[in-house]
Amino acid sequence: MAKIIWKENHIVRLRLRDDLFTIGQLLGSAFMRVHKLSGSVDEWEDIDLNQTEELFTVPVTNDVFRGLATGKVKHWDAAGELAQRIDPVQGEQLYGYDAAGRILRSRNLSAGQPLSAGLDFSEVLPQSQQPAPHLARVSGQDWREDFAWDAASNPAAASAQGSEGHVRHNRLLMWQDQRYAYDTLGRLTEKRVGRHTEQHLRWNAEHQLESVQTQRNGSSQTVSFEYDALGRRISKTNSFGSVFFIWDGLRLLQERHRNRVTTLAYEPDGYVPMARVDMAEPGTGAGADDAATPNKPRLYWFHTNASGAPEEITDEEGRVHWRARYKTWGNLALQEQPEVDSDRFAQPALEEQNLRLQGQYFDAETGLCYNTFRYYDPDCGRFISQDPIGLAGGLNLYQFGPNAIGWIDPWGWIGAPAGLPNTAGVYTIINGNDVYVGSAGGGSVGMNGRVSDISHTKAQKLLAKPGTTIQFQEVDLGLASSRAEKEHILRHFEQEEIDRVKRNRMNVLNSRRAEATAKRSRNLGEVKKHGAALKGTRGTC
Repeated sequence: MAKIIWKENHIVRLRLRDDLFTIGQLLGSAFMRVHKLSGSVDEWEDIDLNQTEELFTVPVTNDVFRGLATGKVKHWDAAGELAQRIDPVQGEQLYGYDAAGRILRSRNLSAGQPLSAGLDFSEVLPQSQQPAPHLARVSGQDWREDFAWDAASNPAAASAQGSEGHVRHNRLLMWQDQRYAYDTLGRLTEKRVGRHTEQHLRWNAEHQLESVQTQRNGSSQTVSFEYDALGRRISKTNSFGSVFFIWDGLRLLQERHRNRVTTLAYEPDGYVPMARVDMAEPGTGAGADDAATPNKPRLYWFHTNASGAPEEITDEEGRVHWRARYKTWGNLALQEQPEVDSDRFAQPALEEQNLRLQGQYFDAETGLCYNTFRYYDPDCGRFISQDPIGLAGGLNLYQFGPNAIGWIDPWGWIGAPAGLPNTAGVYTIINGNDVYVGSAGGGSVGMNGRVSDISHTKAQKLLAKPGTTIQFQEVDLGLASSRAEKEHILRHFEQEEIDRVKRNRMNVLNSRRAEATAKRSRNLGEVKKHGAALKGTRGTC
C-alpha cells in the first residue's frame, strides 16, 4: 500500500522503502515528473515546512502508485511483460503475448478514450487535484495490430490488413504491402512498398550499408553512408548536404549538420536518452537565416516510454517541443511539434528528433533505423542483414527480439531485456527448469552489460530460447572501493542465489561454484566490513 498526503494542492516527495531513488520534482499544482519507476512505495507524502497538519490521505495499491500523480498507470502480466499502459497524453496501450513472450496483439486508444481498466481518478483524487484540462493531448486515429509467429519467430500472418508474411530461410519476402529481395549473403538489396516506393540498397565488403536509392512517386533520391575503422557510422550524405556523427564509445554523442550541433546525454551506462543541447556555431552558416540564429545553447529533456524510446521533448520550462506515438515495432504512428508560446527568434524550432528505440537513429531518407552495427526496419520489426555475431545472437539471424516493448538491442547484436538495470547485482536467467546465475558490477560493467556481452555464451544461449526470463537482485556494495572487494561481495550473494535455486530442484547450468568453500568466510567478512547488502526487492524482466 502507499499513502498520499495532500497539502497546498501538490506533492513534492515520494519515498521508497530502500531510499535509493529520488522520484520526482514538482510540476504545476498536482503533477510530478517521474524519473524512476522501479521500487516499492512505502510512503508518498507532501512536506510543507510551514504547515504540518494532514489535509488529505488516500490509500492506493502498488499497481496504481506508479502514475497516480501524473495520471500514468502501468500493469504487468504474470510473466513480467507490460500488459497495459495508461497515459493522459499518449492514451492507452494494451498488449498481449504468447508463452514465449512474443507480441501477439497491440491496441492503442487515443487519450480521449475511457480507461478500460475501470480506473476513475475522480474517485481517488479530490476535485481540486484533478488533472488540468489544458494538458495537450495527442490526436489521431486508434489502431490495432495482431501478429502470429512460426516456430523460428518469423511472422506467420499479418495484422488486421489480412496479408500474409512469406519467409524463406528466415528472410522475410513479403509483409503487408512490402516486398523484399536479398543477395546471396542475406543482405537486403531491394524493398518495394505498394506501387509508389522502390528502394535499392548497396553494401560494401564489410557488410555495411553503403547507399540507398529511393524512387518514390516519380522522384529519386540517393543517400550514402561512411563508417570509421570500428564500424561506427560517421556521416550520411544526400542531395541536401551531409550530417556528421561523433561518438563516445558506442553511444552517439553528437551530430553536426551545416552550422547546427546537437549533443546528447544518456542515462549512466545505458542508451536511454536524458537530454540534448542544440546550438549554432557562429560564422559557419550558409545563409542569412543561419547568420541570424542565436548562438545560445538550448537545453531539452527527453521523456521516454517503457522501452526507452523518446515520446516527448520539453524545454527547461516544461513546454513540449516534440511528441510522438509509436506502433508495436518502433514505427511512428504520429509525430507532432506543438507550437511553443514564445518569440520564435528567441526560441528557434527544435531540430529533427531522430532517436528511436535504444541505440537507434532514424533516417528519413530510407525509413530505416541505423542500429550501430546493423540497420533495422521498423515497418516489419526486423534487421535487414544477418547478425554479424552469427548464432551467438540467437537462432534467427534477423530477429530483433520477442517484442520491442520489453527488449532492447542497442548494437544490433543481442537482444537484452530493457528492464534489466546496468547496476551491481545478481541475475538469474531462467528457461523452463534450466537456470544460469551470474553477478556483475565489480568493475565498470553492470548486469545489463554483462548479460549482453557476446562472450557470455551461456547467457546468450538461454536468451535465444523462447520464454526466457531474468530475475535480478541489485546489491548495495556499501563502502567497498576496490574491484577485488566488490567482486568478493558479489560472489557471496551469487553463491547464495545458486544455493537457493538448487533447493528448488532447478537445473543450474553453472559449471562451478561462484564462491569457493575456502573463501566463504573471507567474502562474508567483506560483506560485514563494508556494510554491503541486497538492495530493494527482486525484479523480473
